Amino acid sequence: MAKQLQYEIHNLIPDNYASYGGYINFERVIPFEDGLKKVHRRALLGIRQVASGKFTSTVNAIGAVNVIHPFGTASLEQVIADLVRTGELEGQGSFGIKLMEEVPPSAPRYTKLMMNKLKEDYYFKLLKYAPECEGEVDIEPEYLITPVPYCLTVGALNLGLGIQGRTPAFTFKSLVAAFLANDPTLLESNFGYKLNKNDSDLQALWETGKGKLSLSMAVQRLSDDEIIISGSGEVFKPDLKAFNEFTKTGSIFIKNESTDKIAIRIEKAKRARVDMNEVFKVAQRVARFKRAYNILVVRKNPEGKNIIQTIGIKEWLGLTINRYIKTYEQYKLDRVAELESEVQVYSLMPEVGKLLLQDKTDDEIIKKVKGLDQTILDKIKRKSLGSLRKEDYTKEVESLVSKINNVKAEDPIKEIEKYY
Repeated sequence: MAKQLQYEIHNLIPDNYASYGGYINFERVIPFEDGLKKVHRRALLGIRQVASGKFTSTVNAIGAVNVIHPFGTASLEQVIADLVRTGELEGQGSFGIKLMEEVPPSAPRYTKLMMNKLKEDYYFKLLKYAPECEGEVDIEPEYLITPVPYCLTVGALNLGLGIQGRTPAFTFKSLVAAFLANDPTLLESNFGYKLNKNDSDLQALWETGKGKLSLSMAVQRLSDDEIIISGSGEVFKPDLKAFNEFTKTGSIFIKNESTDKIAIRIEKAKRARVDMNEVFKVAQRVARFKRAYNILVVRKNPEGKNIIQTIGIKEWLGLTINRYIKTYEQYKLDRVAELESEVQVYSLMPEVGKLLLQDKTDDEIIKKVKGLDQTILDKIKRKSLGSLRKEDYTKEVESLVSKINNVKAEDPIKEIEKYY
């Protein structure tokens, strides 16, 4: 007879809802230390398999991601469109755009995408050093080792259960410069907005992760009778209702000329008695936007447990940039060791090749050739017969030594600058 379990019905919803809320907040809503939500990280991992350096259909890319993110394709379409729109992937076709009205992406069957080599290098060059965790399907990296958190360059809205966060978007270059100089005034807004630094809480955001930012679109006086407001719609769009007092009387006309960015043209009506200086002041006001931010991250505490916390920009960049530098130095050591092993292979190959062609045993060859071990011998044995017959590898050795010197001279900070 099956064992019966008793459960207080009034505890059913609170207990399960708390568990569900924890899953949503930690696994789906709040980005991890690399600034990526799990779905974005998996999208990059999956797309790398099918679109590395070549265009593939978005349908194919979605299928590849769905293998490791088995939650249907509907959400993946928007996630991938966001990655293309923010420049992480290259796209062919329309992946949507935020103008005065948001234009949705075309159906995936009509678009293509690609991960270029620079972005692949940025996200995956140090992949083998990333810690792993168990996903729904297989083992996957817990985070990617990148110098700058993804969401600090594109912004993020985190609406969880009982928690809400919002991350501002800055340019990659300004984030690195601000960290190296420990100077938040070097920060610049992404997507082409002007960051009004005197009206923003840059120091508070830098230190605590909480504060307000003031952004502006461009407002130009084309002539005495014409004004244009232009800029990206990624963060905000101008509220044209502010011009109602002028449009109701027919004093001005407003034309939406947006294509790849927002462009609002304001023209004075013929024979209208309106002060365009006042209209210009309204345009400046609606092209300005201020918002509060609370930067949230999932990170490891000293005991190794995942926690959600508000984090200052300085602390977050310190975590990722310093980890990147440390890991890159280990990458250099490992790369030098690989190249030095190849130097040994080519240095010993003429002598070893002759013995192999004489059908000498491994033990005989190792005893006869100074500095040879089984690992190097196995590498030589995998070479072609033509290679074993060759007697001079001076050029190959010199090339490898040059590569070793180049790797040793690599500066992690200079490597970061490649991605500006």
